Amino acid sequence: MGQLELGVYALCLADRPDRRLAVERELLRVGLDHEVFEGTRPAGALGFSSPGRRGCFESHLALLRKGYDDGVDAVVICQDDLWIARSFPRFWPSIQDTIAATEWQFLNLGYVRNFYPSVDAQLERVGPHVARLLASDLLCAHFHAVHRSVIPDLIEFLEDILANGPHRPYDGSLNDFRRARGYFPLVSIPNLGEQRPSPSNITPSSNPFSSPLHHVAALRPALAGWRAARRVAFEIESRIGPRSSKFITPAGQPSPAEHPQDQQRDLSGDLSTEESMPTDPTPTETTPNIPIPKAQ
Repeated sequence: MGQLELGVYALCLADRPDRRLAVERELLRVGLDHEVFEGTRPAGALGFSSPGRRGCFESHLALLRKGYDDGVDAVVICQDDLWIARSFPRFWPSIQDTIAATEWQFLNLGYVRNFYPSVDAQLERVGPHVARLLASDLLCAHFHAVHRSVIPDLIEFLEDILANGPHRPYDGSLNDFRRARGYFPLVSIPNLGEQRPSPSNITPSSNPFSSPLHHVAALRPALAGWRAARRVAFEIESRIGPRSSKFITPAGQPSPAEHPQDQQRDLSGDLSTEESMPTDPTPTETTPNIPIPKAQ
């Protein structure tokens, strides 16, 4: 069976070129061809908890419509605060093979690090680096894919929320949709995407990086050090994956222990040097000259 045609989209805002540069650098580093999709920043909340949450919801809805119109087999949404694991190129070919041979509706390549214990759900392995989460809820949607087969129904569901409420965040609405339809999402094993610490477009009052202190030049080294430490923690986690007790093994499938690439081999790699773990760009740091395609 051939691989699916995936449409990879970087969801960015026109007034956040720093985030656009950062996410494009992540995508180019791991070799993901992509298109930039410019989201909206509405003036009012109109029933949502903030204008940012409304803009996030409407931007994802518009992107799902575009992806479906583009005719791709699945829409891969990359939010502009995404970090992609440096191990991604090693796992991605196997993940592509698995999702081409598996029935699915949602695939989360990135998720909140502790979501396994937070939902206390087990995992059913469907491939060497893909499992089905035996629950409907996931936190965040910074690196996820939606299969074409479910997009029309999902669009109708989201449009009804937009018109009639309740006006929940986009990721919470995905959970509502999955619960209503009885869908369990696929997740990559290990986690390959993390949210980068940066000023929030959605909840600025609750994110300490949105403070004016973030822009104080004297504090930039400390903030860069914090981001670097977070990145190291994520890269280590992306090599370890969930503990084996979280898996159930369907009949005829190999157990997690029979996939040694998920175990000690994933702990390899030097995370201690600056060359292997560069910090994110700040207004005072030098960044590569990446060509930025015109937003669609």
